Amino acid sequence: ELIEKHGAVSAEVAKSMAEGAMRQFAADISLSVTGIAGPDGGSPDKPVGTVFFAVAMKGHDTNSRHLDLPGNRSYIRSRATAVAMHLIKRALG
Repeated sequence: ELIEKHGAVSAEVAKSMAEGAMRQFAADISLSVTGIAGPDGGSPDKPVGTVFFAVAMKGHDTNSRHLDLPGNRSYIRSRATAVAMHLIKRALG
């Protein structure tokens, strides 16, 4: 339903993924990433490089973040991984 309404690459889907992972694995913290790394798949509304992240943590609101990353597929994936690790580190304090 969320994918139909907002698209697979969206804050809403990223939040749902992170919250679902916490429930599924009884985790205290989880992270999700959804995006378009290219070289194809982009659109005017969501071009290649559009990435949404979400961090869910027990006892806290789920936070999402949107970035538009430049570069080729390899760079976008590498940068998204670095951002994801930074978000987890930041959430853990």
